[in-house]
Amino acid sequence: MIPLSSQAGLYPVKIKKDLGDLNIYVETSSVDISSSSRINLTLANMDDTVVFCRASFDPKIEQKKSFKRKIDVGDTTVINYQPSRQLNRLLISIKCRAPKPATSSEN
Repeated sequence: MIPLSSQAGLYPVKIKKDLGDLNIYVETSSVDISSSSRINLTLANMDDTVVFCRASFDPKIEQKKSFKRKIDVGDTTVINYQPSRQLNRLLISIKCRAPKPATSSEN
């Protein structure tokens, strides 16, 4: 677990990664904005193939929010999540997959 800060203090952030055999760099940071926090999730594709990632933020006290991103080889994307309420915990689930190879149909 990674503690992030908020106006109320620190709260635990658990990151659940399902990256398969892909080489994806994951980093989180928190930015305090007046009375709420924004969580920045950085995903960097260090693999040799395009990947598709889905990141879900589940604070338990409000509805889960999910984001999908296509990340090209060598690219980085940042997903910003700003909850509408003060958090006391957060689960971030990340699932990344390479595209399935196209199947050729022969007649």
